[in-house]
Amino acid sequence: MDISIPINNMRFNFRVGAIIIKDDMVLIINNSKSDYYYTVGGRVHIGEDTISAVKREVFEETALILDVKKLLYINENFFQEGDTLPVHEISFYYLMDGIFDFSDLKCNSLTENKEEETLRWVPIDALDEVDLFPDFLCTVLKNIGSYTSHVISRQKKGTN
Repeated sequence: MDISIPINNMRFNFRVGAIIIKDDMVLIINNSKSDYYYTVGGRVHIGEDTISAVKREVFEETALILDVKKLLYINENFFQEGDTLPVHEISFYYLMDGIFDFSDLKCNSLTENKEEETLRWVPIDALDEVDLFPDFLCTVLKNIGSYTSHVISRQKKGTN
């Protein structure tokens, strides 16, 4: 069961995101109902640690078995998408590592609303040209630090 709980006219989500970089490009994903991109990842299951969750989500969405290199960002995000409840989401973004073939990646997963998802490699220097959610990733991925950062953001749209 995903950790996504309605509480007092809001929804609380606990999410993980995978930062997958190869040849100065980052792997992002979107779905057929969204006009924005987000990282590979998803909600943590109740009783599941975040490292297991991000590995599971990466495998479900890409069929890759990757290792966690390090925790990059903890993001507290407050957003609302469309007519849904306002969301308070906490996300752990992990830098992932492993060996894989660039060209063979294909997304085999669907969102919880059964929408198809599509993977896309984007040069890190071109992230400003993509509508990436949460948008702080467009800036921080250009210069990844050596320690974990805590980021608080407030936006108008959200992830699946």
